[in-house]
Amino acid sequence: MTLNRYTIVIVDDSFEDRETYRRYLFGERRCNYSILEEEYGENGLQLCEQVKPDIVLLDFLLPDIDGLEFLVQLQAANPKNCPPVIMLTGQGNEEIAVRALKSGAQDYLVKGHVTSESLCFTVRNTIENVLLRRQLEQSEARFRRLVESNIIGVAIGDLNGKISYANGAFLALVGYKQEELQDGKLNWRDLTPSEYLPSDEKAIRELNQLGVCTPYEKECICKDGSRLPILLGGARLEEGEETAIAFVMDLSDRKQAELEMRKALEQEKELSELKSRFVAMVSHEFRNPISAILGMVQLLENYGDRFSESKKQTMFGHIKNAANKMNDIIDDVLAIGQAGMGKLKFEPALLDVEIFCENLIYKLKLGANGKHPIHFHYEGIKASVMDEKLLHHILTNLLINAFKYSDEGSPVDFTAICQPPKVIFQIRDRGIGIPQQDWQRLFEPFHRASNVGTRQGTGLGLAIVKQCVDLHGGAIVFDTKVGEGTLFTVTLPCGWEAIN
Repeated sequence: MTLNRYTIVIVDDSFEDRETYRRYLFGERRCNYSILEEEYGENGLQLCEQVKPDIVLLDFLLPDIDGLEFLVQLQAANPKNCPPVIMLTGQGNEEIAVRALKSGAQDYLVKGHVTSESLCFTVRNTIENVLLRRQLEQSEARFRRLVESNIIGVAIGDLNGKISYANGAFLALVGYKQEELQDGKLNWRDLTPSEYLPSDEKAIRELNQLGVCTPYEKECICKDGSRLPILLGGARLEEGEETAIAFVMDLSDRKQAELEMRKALEQEKELSELKSRFVAMVSHEFRNPISAILGMVQLLENYGDRFSESKKQTMFGHIKNAANKMNDIIDDVLAIGQAGMGKLKFEPALLDVEIFCENLIYKLKLGANGKHPIHFHYEGIKASVMDEKLLHHILTNLLINAFKYSDEGSPVDFTAICQPPKVIFQIRDRGIGIPQQDWQRLFEPFHRASNVGTRQGTGLGLAIVKQCVDLHGGAIVFDTKVGEGTLFTVTLPCGWEAIN
């Protein structure tokens, strides 16, 4: 089993204490530590600047500066990514420990009472909690960027019509300013012509009954009195609350928008149906992980002192899984968006295909996908000229689909054959298969086979695969039988002429 490897800096003027901490930490079985030591605070600060440790064990009483001053200087040198600090205090120095925690230390230990178990647990728990918090911050930032990217208008308000939040795209559509929103001057009913009020009431009934409403077309009244045709869809943010989020799209240039969306997403259905599936997917797939994160955080805030460490770690795991799910959805949506806007480029370079595939398999096995054995076989030459990023999208989505739609423990066969002028990749699962009625729409964005049941998914994976295969100048085919499994075969040019 591969152990997590972390770097620890110990700043303590007691040689005996440092040796004790080193011995305790080297006995840790769940982590692999690289340990560096300093006797003086100033030297410790310089060392932290050089190696950027994952954690610092800091003695409060140092020969040159005390621990609080060390902490202040460390934070000033690393304002955005300061390593976590565990303060080491003497017995009876609880007041110092409290001051250290208020100044930014993550935890403290009392010298003379430090055991191997308490030190290893505190260090490991502190590192994991800081990593989890940073991942959550990154996930929240990504979601915030998605909302505030102004690709689509977003507004949040109550079911009586009062709008409490709106992004720049929505305000630009209706012609209002942020100051007017803050003053409470925006109400959805005031923006709606009387003939569209029944449609709004119907949408509110759907929100109350189902939590989401079917996207529908209407007009809204802008600040200058003009009318703007829009497409509106929404979802309630929390069960039992009167708050909903609305996704608003300008339809004034509908024909042009339809052409661009069709070209971007390579599908033949009406743009309104595509938007309907998009809004429904985002509403459903985002609401569940957001609710999970908010619920777990609220429990930890209100009752964290009553939970065992094991229970807390389980809850942190749920939060991490929910955040990772949101990240995956955002990455898929951005990949489709980049392809549609022509920003997903074909950039070939020399690549060792066998090593690339082995590394990809290793990464997948580290996650939840490790529940499925992968039988990998490689033939042919190693060197090829391919786009590594596009190839990663193709193989990752196909392998994850093979895991997702197979029973746990079911093996997946992965074959790569590099014989100029082409490379052939084959991925075979023994899963549920694909019904014939879904074959024609299999590579359409947001489309999912009719037999997926309760398995989660956005319907973007195979659409991304098709985009990347086309950009690579290749082809993809599949052979499937319901109840027995599916074989996907991807054929890509290997660029051997460029090598020669």
